[in-house]
Amino acid sequence: MKRSICMLIALCSMLVVLLGCQHEPVVYAERIEIVKELPAYYCLIDSSKLISPDDLEWEAVLFNSEEEVKAYFSDAFLQAYPDYLKVDFSKYTLLVRTYFDFMDYDKREFTLTKNSEEKMLYFHVSYVGGNMITDKPTPVEVYVERLAFVVEKLNEDYSVKTIYSSVANE
Repeated sequence: MKRSICMLIALCSMLVVLLGCQHEPVVYAERIEIVKELPAYYCLIDSSKLISPDDLEWEAVLFNSEEEVKAYFSDAFLQAYPDYLKVDFSKYTLLVRTYFDFMDYDKREFTLTKNSEEKMLYFHVSYVGGNMITDKPTPVEVYVERLAFVVEKLNEDYSVKTIYSSVANE
C-alpha cells in the first residue's frame, strides 16, 4: 500500500512537471496577407511625368492615413492613381515601393512577413526566371516603377526592409 501511494505521488508529480512546462511557442514572425495589389506605375525614367528621379526611394514606405498619402504623393500622381486614396485606413495600411527597374525576369512574387518583436515588416521580392543582372555594363533602358499593396493594419512604429531573391524557372 505504501509503495502504491509513493508511485501515485511520483506519477502526479511527474504529470505536474510535464504539463506545467508545456506552453505555446512564442512566434515573433508571421506571414501576412497582401489584401490587394493596386495598379502599378511603370515608365521609362526619362519620360516619367508623374515621378521624378528625386522621388525614387530605396525603401518601401507604410501609410496609415489618407493625410499621409496626400502629403507624400503629388496631386498629379493621385489623380492618375486614385486607388491610393480609396484604402480603408481604419482596417488597412498602404505599402508603397518606388524603385528603379531594369532587370530581366519572367515574373515576380511578393510576400510579407511581420516580426512583432523587431517591429519590422519584411517585404520579399522574388524574381522568377531571367537574369537578375543584365549582360550590358550600363542598362540602355531604365524604368521607374511604383508598386502599392494594401495589407493588414500595422502600427506606425513598423519599419520595412526589402529582401530580394532570384528563383530559376522550373
